[in-house]
Amino acid sequence: MATCFGLSYFKPYTSPASQMTQKEVHIIRIKDEIKFLRKKKQKLNRDLYNAHLKAAQEWGNMWHTIMDSILFSVNREADKKYRTINAKLNQLSKTQTNNSDFHKQFYPRVVNKTNITFTSDELSLLNKGLKYI
Repeated sequence: MATCFGLSYFKPYTSPASQMTQKEVHIIRIKDEIKFLRKKKQKLNRDLYNAHLKAAQEWGNMWHTIMDSILFSVNREADKKYRTINAKLNQLSKTQTNNSDFHKQFYPRVVNKTNITFTSDELSLLNKGLKYI
């Protein structure tokens, strides 16, 4: 197959129908991935629920105290991660807003190299491009 690419025997499908099929394949793949992840999440939730029930049976009244301790430490770690992420986002937004002073030089689309002088209306029409005419 590698030699086919080098000798240009193989031509990729570029027809509109094949492009549309490729888009549909990507969409179907994403939908299937979402279905798989939902099933995986449901299984994990069910396993977590069963573990919670089992721990509640083993620990009795102490389970609420243990669960609160676990939730506190998990929330503390999550807050630390979110603070880090927010700091990074703030830093990125500051660096991107500071670059707004940059002014790009745009050159005119129409350069008149003839002896004909155009009115401002004609020049504005020509500057809009060929698709506008």
